[in-house]
Amino acid sequence: MQNTTPTAPKNPLIGTLEALQFENVSTGIVDKIYQLAEEVAQYEIDNKTVNTQNVGKVLQAKYMHKNKEFFIIVHFDESDDIIDIEEHCSGTIDGAAVYPRESVRSCLERNSVEVMLLHNHPSGLSTPSKADIAITQRLIKSLKTIDVTIKDHLILGVTIHSLKSSNPEIWEH
Repeated sequence: MQNTTPTAPKNPLIGTLEALQFENVSTGIVDKIYQLAEEVAQYEIDNKTVNTQNVGKVLQAKYMHKNKEFFIIVHFDESDDIIDIEEHCSGTIDGAAVYPRESVRSCLERNSVEVMLLHNHPSGLSTPSKADIAITQRLIKSLKTIDVTIKDHLILGVTIHSLKSSNPEIWEH
């Protein structure tokens, strides 16, 4: 599917936040920067300037400093427009329980055609775990039964890791 939505201009504050060298800044200032990043991300979500191209960066800004995992589903319609950005579930410092039946229900309620999965790693490391790959495989199979495809599964840390880019074989079934 082609995205017919015009690309929103990049929020210059996100680029500024990316460029900061946190090791040279006090903890209080870092906390304020993270709070500001989350507020900017929420502003972009609320004002619907989020699209397929920037959703990873926006949600990285919102979730990069959280001390527990959040699993997010971004729902898309047939025009590749975002229907909803759902904080599907949250967990602990090293995991979140994701149940495929709840993900299916969520897609049916929103009439989703495609989804993008995202979750943060509180450690800041965006390397996928075996559990990340396993749940992605289960969700691909589950959502396929209701004709919903998964665009990608992004892991948000200091960097953003695309499971579709690093593990294309799990999308080929």
